[in-house]
Amino acid sequence: MNCHYGALFTDNQFHNAGFSGNDAGRYKVSHKGGDVGKFKTPSLRDVMKTGPWMHDGAQADMGKIIESFDKGAMSFNTDKLIRPLGLSRKEKEDLLAFMNAISAPPVEFIKPVIPD
Repeated sequence: MNCHYGALFTDNQFHNAGFSGNDAGRYKVSHKGGDVGKFKTPSLRDVMKTGPWMHDGAQADMGKIIESFDKGAMSFNTDKLIRPLGLSRKEKEDLLAFMNAISAPPVEFIKPVIPD
């Protein structure tokens, strides 16, 4: 709720969620040591239609992502907002259902006919 809130379910900030591996993240642009591994919080709107997830597309199972965030800090420099949640199985299922609920099917695109 600290990073994914509001109409777009994002704080539009940069955080290290612990999934960066060896990727320098925002540091590549800012050259500030504190930005190593940070990536912009993505919107959760239509999230279930945009996988695979995370900055590098390495995560294909949203259930596993929820499990990872439930455990909390995943690396030594993970953002302080990432901490153990202690979600029950039902709460994890509810969270997944919520993310499905805010994910609309793609809008049908009708290719325009260009006149001769």
